[in-house]
Amino acid sequence: ARWKKQIWMARVASPSVLPAQTVRIMIICRQHGDEPAPTEAAIKLLHGMANGEDEALLHDLASVTLYVIPMANPDGADALTRTNGVGADLNRDWGVFSQPETAAIARAAREIRPQIIIDEHNWDGDDPYDANCIEVSRAETSPLLRDEHATQHLLARCLADSGYQVYQTAYGQNINQRLAHRYFTHHGIVSLLVET
Repeated sequence: ARWKKQIWMARVASPSVLPAQTVRIMIICRQHGDEPAPTEAAIKLLHGMANGEDEALLHDLASVTLYVIPMANPDGADALTRTNGVGADLNRDWGVFSQPETAAIARAAREIRPQIIIDEHNWDGDDPYDANCIEVSRAETSPLLRDEHATQHLLARCLADSGYQVYQTAYGQNINQRLAHRYFTHHGIVSLLVET
């Protein structure tokens, strides 16, 4: 087995505003090839924006630039496996970067310098929460971590207003730091894990 496919990223922005003048949000979808919901949601979002279906969202592009990676693990998606083309779990490779997928996304993040990263996954039957959660660090000991909690609360409230119940979960400091959202938080970026 080997790596076969490229990873694509879409940038959605107003042509009249420089990305550096906006809040830059990177959305990483489908690190696990057997979790299709984030890819489907990303494609629906991109399609709707391209067709001008949500004027309020298009208006927000004056202050926000989205960087959407609809499928971080295309080889795993083709095989419908959690792991990539050589059997590695990408969401356990952050900071190690032994896999070209994580290395490429980290390189893009260094160039883009997003203020927010959202790592999207499907809920797994082994998770202790009932399907829908947004995870951040348990600590609120710095401005970054307080911003992370505020973003988590805002997202949960917006989703609740739309009829979706989302649990707000947190991880402690002694837990695996090689997951994408934990790696990026450690490196100074507001980062959230979304499980649907």
